[in-house]
Amino acid sequence: MKDYIRELDYFKNLDLQDYHAILRCFSASLKLYKKGSNIVNIGDNTNNIYIIATGRARSETYDVNGKTTILKDYYKNDIFGIEFDAKDIYTEELVALEDTYIVACNRFRFITPCANRCKRHTDCMKLTFINLASQMSAQAQRIHQMSQGKTRQKIYTYLNEMSKGQNKYFRIPYNQSELATYLGLERSSLSYELNNMKRDGLIDFDGDMYKIIKKKD
Repeated sequence: MKDYIRELDYFKNLDLQDYHAILRCFSASLKLYKKGSNIVNIGDNTNNIYIIATGRARSETYDVNGKTTILKDYYKNDIFGIEFDAKDIYTEELVALEDTYIVACNRFRFITPCANRCKRHTDCMKLTFINLASQMSAQAQRIHQMSQGKTRQKIYTYLNEMSKGQNKYFRIPYNQSELATYLGLERSSLSYELNNMKRDGLIDFDGDMYKIIKKKD
């Protein structure tokens, strides 16, 4: 089988001896999760963190009525769970959006330097903190999107951030039903406002492809 772990940023620059040593240090294991299967369940202990080796996964949570909230999508090299307290349980579930290989690593060993402060572990931790900073930035964007008062403002803020300021078509990772869930809107309200924004010349869209036509007044 192809060595998907070796292709990850955390391990690809290691020589073979260091590579096998750090896998033992992390108690790393590779597992394939089929599309739609749960990688992590709400209530699981936080002994492990999970690195996306291939494919895509999504973290979700639920309210008391069972309504889903989409939190974040994870891609190759992204780490799920490192921000949770080590003595806690997961309050989110992680679901495979397609057939996805996951690397599970012991949390304590992953985030704690070796006794001899070996370079291979130090370099891995540096990449981990870069990844965590990126996740925190994405979370700040999410808070900014959700803090917008009106439906149009929420939609436009999300699309504008996804466009990265470019005046060309871009793809978002959600269909309209998923986008409504992500933004905390009703599906009908989202569809109605998207069509109004298109009519008003703010945006254009076709399926999951969108374009910012002009800046909002």
